Amino acid sequence: MTNKYRLPFAPFVGITGHAQTCIFACAFVQDETKETFKWVFETFLESMEGKRPKTIITDQDKAMKGAIAEVMPNTIHRNCLFHIKNKCYNKNLKVFAAKGNDGLYEEFEDIVNNCLIEQEFEHLWEEMIKDKKLEKNKYFTRMWEMRKRFIPVYYKNDFFPFTQTTSRSESTNSRFKDNVGPTYSIMSFVTEYQRIIDTIERAENLEDHYSCQKRPKELLFGYTIERQAHELYNRNIYNKF
Repeated sequence: MTNKYRLPFAPFVGITGHAQTCIFACAFVQDETKETFKWVFETFLESMEGKRPKTIITDQDKAMKGAIAEVMPNTIHRNCLFHIKNKCYNKNLKVFAAKGNDGLYEEFEDIVNNCLIEQEFEHLWEEMIKDKKLEKNKYFTRMWEMRKRFIPVYYKNDFFPFTQTTSRSESTNSRFKDNVGPTYSIMSFVTEYQRIIDTIERAENLEDHYSCQKRPKELLFGYTIERQAHELYNRNIYNKF
């Protein structure tokens, strides 16, 4: 709400084919109620000619959750992993620092981030709760109840490219705050918005050029699957692969 009109700024941020951040749209909202969010999402879909996102990540706002369920019922909606883990640490400082809980941090991170199947996560989580005597811990209980809204293993079959958090949205907010002052008019904002969009488009075009002109001279391991990836993917995606 750091703009002249004291209206929350809501960007719709996505990821390009080169794994860079892009902005699909943005909105200024008067409040953060369910009805307002419904209007935002309906208007967004109208601007996208009815094409709904396959997946979306937001914070744990209940009003937004309800609006997404009504307006985009077929979109896979999950919550930001970083914020939930960070809240867990802040609310359980004494638990993680307790003498009998040596290694709890590493075990917690490993279970949350690295399980390959749902059954593995659920088994290891219950073992951790039992071993560390956390059965009566309210926040760990709450995390278990809402596990299917943020734990990565539950989204292995859904398209969340290189992201499990709202960090790209937050970096976009920060970018606007750095370039748009609190006294700017709406026209000044639109001018800056267009400048940022143009910068994103130039970066994407540059990556298109690099992918056409520059290829790895040799394969790292020489595997056939590596050669297939080299032929199919652009430069950034190949490097991630």
